[in-house]
Amino acid sequence: MEFLVEKSRTNKENKDCKNCKNICYIEWQITYNADKSSIKKEKAKREWLIEDCKYLDIKRKERIPYELSYILYHALRIEILTADRLRELYGFIEKIEKFLDEIKIETELEESLFKLGNSDNDLTFVKLKMKYPFFIVFNRDNTFIEIHTEKQQYAYGVQPMIYFCIPIDLLKNGKEYVISIENKEVLENLILSFAYASKNHKYDILEIVNCINGILSEN
Repeated sequence: MEFLVEKSRTNKENKDCKNCKNICYIEWQITYNADKSSIKKEKAKREWLIEDCKYLDIKRKERIPYELSYILYHALRIEILTADRLRELYGFIEKIEKFLDEIKIETELEESLFKLGNSDNDLTFVKLKMKYPFFIVFNRDNTFIEIHTEKQQYAYGVQPMIYFCIPIDLLKNGKEYVISIENKEVLENLILSFAYASKNHKYDILEIVNCINGILSEN
């Protein structure tokens, strides 16, 4: 399977990851579901939807499998990933009880009681440094998965963000990434990364697998 990865992706040079050899890569903020109303006007994005498959997320909001789910669906159809292997992954995911979003953000005092000016009206500040957990999963084909935990903007807690990072030299014609039986580990690791990210992500992944299996069994 070949997938275009040029849209809304970022060319980056990884200087922080010692094992990544400072290579240039495409960073794909990949997801697995969508709210149809939010993308119905964008034809390119609609092509990544599995419109025959809908499910309710943990908050009882209707979702449609998208992007990573679309890749999983077609990988199963052409047997890059077998039904037996997916059942094995499903059983493993069901047993996951610890999640990356449970690892706390660290707060460190960097500077206490300082002002930006000399006026009596100047505020007195305390400077803190927040350390957000950051995780990497390395794949054998030299791609890697980054899992960032970021503070939620409109709610309490943190939100895991998953990025699939593809070295430029692995792209066919400079813009296509190929998934085959030889590197199917990448697909499995992406699924598992989401399942480990949070309890909500785990719930979604299991629901999507059930939904996809339902469609495939009817065909």
